[in-house]
Amino acid sequence: MKKIQLEKAGVQCQLQFFKKTDEVIKPSLFFFLKKGDLILWDYENHSQYKLDEPYIDRLIEIASGKPIVEDDITRHLREEGLLVKEKEETREWGWDELSWIFHQGTKNPPRLESDANNWFEAYLQNCQSKPSPKEAPSSSKGEAISLAPIDKKLFQSKSLYEVCQERMTSRTFSGEKINFEVFSSLIGATFGYSSAPWGKNGNYEIYAKHKVSPSAGGLHPFEFYIMVHHVENIDPGIYKYDPQAHCLYPFEKGDFREQLIHSLAGQNFVKDLSFGVFFVADFSRVWWKYEHSRAYRQVLLDAGHQSQTCLLLATSLGLLTWPTGAIQDKEVEKLLKIENDKFSPIFFVGIGTGKPNSFNEEIISILKSNR
Repeated sequence: MKKIQLEKAGVQCQLQFFKKTDEVIKPSLFFFLKKGDLILWDYENHSQYKLDEPYIDRLIEIASGKPIVEDDITRHLREEGLLVKEKEETREWGWDELSWIFHQGTKNPPRLESDANNWFEAYLQNCQSKPSPKEAPSSSKGEAISLAPIDKKLFQSKSLYEVCQERMTSRTFSGEKINFEVFSSLIGATFGYSSAPWGKNGNYEIYAKHKVSPSAGGLHPFEFYIMVHHVENIDPGIYKYDPQAHCLYPFEKGDFREQLIHSLAGQNFVKDLSFGVFFVADFSRVWWKYEHSRAYRQVLLDAGHQSQTCLLLATSLGLLTWPTGAIQDKEVEKLLKIENDKFSPIFFVGIGTGKPNSFNEEIISILKSNR
């Protein structure tokens, strides 16, 4: 972080020269307070500055339209690219400033300087230079529930093309119990680890613990909280899936359907789901390796990869699915007792039985009344 300051001139008075100019403060800036300092962040160039009072005053003067004083402060602002020629606003953007800052501020991250032929060596050295985080300990309130082994035959009745064609978002669920073996196979195949080799390089086979969904850097930053309503051999409640042991840890037993509806923006058809899964990101699994904020984009993409795997596998089992990002964060955090900022609920997938209808009777009734 750069510190902008002006050394004292050592004189009692100073002439000020004003210049009529078409310069303005660079638009891609925001300000925030940190430990008593005012920080200016140029999110377009990924530069931060700690401002001293003379610079704060000058920026306020320029922003208020006063004539620009030509002195060392102004020249310094200009050299740093914080004072620029005024341009006509040409951007097309339908969201607010916060989304624009995220969009622009996560572009063009700094990259490792390396020769094109040894990029992987530089990448490996960067990864080895800092310890990777450990997975968060379970907050279990009871004995672990071992799930049945994955039955691969359950997924082989339809082709991938057929499954893709059949996948749809359903909003009509019957609340029937799902077979324990089917539930176990779906959870394990989607969120567990695969034992298949990564591939071959000549005679060298690469075996490593990995998942069937892609993830940026192979980090897989999600933890999965299962909201069980109707599953054989499992009491209703909230469970956390352990992919290492292929088991569920009881988090909180009970009927949480009303809280779930409230947490998902009042979409009341979730009450008849057989179960649902909250995708909760652990950002610390990512930022140790990718320090730039662009990695936040990758976490969101990872949620998409993982959820699509879940949707397709569930469809292949003849189950109905309902994905949503309409999450009331504070309500979900309260429900799952999330108290650390490094954890965040990102997505939810509901799964159950019933008729494959995108609209339930309530929605159809509203649509008819508005014709």
